[in-house]
Amino acid sequence: MSVIGSLQEQRGRLIAEARDILDSAGTDALTAEQTDKYEKIEADADALRVTIEAHQRAAERGEVETRAPATMAALEPTTTAEVRGGTGSEEYRTAFLDFLSGRPVESRALSVGTAASGGYTVPDSWATTLTQKLEEENFMRGISKVITTASGTFNLPTVPSSHGSATWTAEAAAHTEGDDTFSEIEFSAYAVSRLVKVSTQLMNDSGIDMEAYLMTEISRSIAAAQEAAFVDGSGSTQPRGIIYGSTVGVTAASATAITADECIELFHALKPQYRRNGVFLAKDSTVLLLRKLKDTTNQYLWSPGLQAGQPDTFMGLPLYTSSSMPAPVSGGKALCIADPQFYVIADRAGYTMQKLTELYAANSQLGFLGTARTDGSLTVAEASQVLQMA
Repeated sequence: MSVIGSLQEQRGRLIAEARDILDSAGTDALTAEQTDKYEKIEADADALRVTIEAHQRAAERGEVETRAPATMAALEPTTTAEVRGGTGSEEYRTAFLDFLSGRPVESRALSVGTAASGGYTVPDSWATTLTQKLEEENFMRGISKVITTASGTFNLPTVPSSHGSATWTAEAAAHTEGDDTFSEIEFSAYAVSRLVKVSTQLMNDSGIDMEAYLMTEISRSIAAAQEAAFVDGSGSTQPRGIIYGSTVGVTAASATAITADECIELFHALKPQYRRNGVFLAKDSTVLLLRKLKDTTNQYLWSPGLQAGQPDTFMGLPLYTSSSMPAPVSGGKALCIADPQFYVIADRAGYTMQKLTELYAANSQLGFLGTARTDGSLTVAEASQVLQMA
């Protein structure tokens, strides 16, 4: 059996044990001993879920998760680096690595990537790998619609905010007009950045793959910041999150608890055309509440994802856990059901990198400032419904 299969079996057994505890209590409250045992099993099952997802990502890349690539060339497309010009050329990539390492650089090779801020656009091969790592770390990129823009600000036409209707027309009678009303959403290019300080001793150590190190550090932190904004961003100097534009479909009766009936109401608050590709989004503390809910036939509404690459499900739809979702507390929009294809992520083409040689010189350090520009917005409000706590 594969490692992933073995881990999935272990998680399945833990989930079964947790459900046995709930079933044995019936309608009674769990005892202190039962609560401690249940929470420990839940924590172990969640830890296995994280491990399984890490193995799945490594399997998709065809590498061991803990092994950093010796060079970025191992992850690059093999057909473009030698023939492309600009930031896709081998000359540019070599000059960029010299720039990072502090070696003498022929400025002509880097001039094509010069940014207004004094930084340099990262090589295309690195940008591709950064994007792949962002998708691994940021689940919203994997389920939403992602586009790339060539300008800082642009307007995206959206589906009609109001639809006309077709009518039956008698012979020789005038046709009835049924116009649609379209709208636009403005997308900007908000900058998210990460500053990494590296000692000059580390930079001079030829055994350290600085390219892999910087890629990992910058992409991880940028992915976390982007996920937080794509989920619950305010739209002020950052993207508008999917929660920001959602419709409140259900208000819970409690400030701290969710009932099965309220979840069913939320499910049907989302129109059928959006439910076909719908997903649930929730914080881990909310998922803990959902995992205890049953329907009228005493069946759990939550089911574990035991197949490789498959998320857990709730009421038959994929359930994604995000620490960026609001908690199940008073006023919190704790549970969201949406068709994520109506959430659009607009990336401004190109990442930039600046090397700060003087700012941290007193501490024998170099600073590397990586920046990516992006925006996001829900394009149709009714494509996302949330349950708000009382």
